[in-house]
Amino acid sequence: MSIERLTYRVGQIEEFTTGYLEGFELVFNKQGDNGSAYANIKYRGAGYRCPFVAYSVTQEQLEDLDHYEGEPYHYIRLGIPFKTANIEKMQLGHIYIAQPNKLTDDALVDEDYLNKIRQGYHQYGFDADF
Repeated sequence: MSIERLTYRVGQIEEFTTGYLEGFELVFNKQGDNGSAYANIKYRGAGYRCPFVAYSVTQEQLEDLDHYEGEPYHYIRLGIPFKTANIEKMQLGHIYIAQPNKLTDDALVDEDYLNKIRQGYHQYGFDADF
């Protein structure tokens, strides 16, 4: 969610919007190669919502991001419709969901990694008490 981290990976980002994915929850159940858990989103249904930042990127930037996210071996990139508070019509965005064979229930989240996610939440005005 951090613009600095994304810019490092794919270059300059010109536009973005924020909102919530209704029915989804941020979870840490993706097994990393280093043994720790990484972020994932999970569909939970009514009553759940997950903050998001949708960045406008080029096709080349999206392919670069696929490389960093380990798509398709670690995460699967999916197109998903979303709506923001300031734009009434639905838009299409991309999300990364962990491959089913990469899920874990017993790995711990690295504190530095968790702090990067918290920084992104703060940067965009979301409650970081997830």
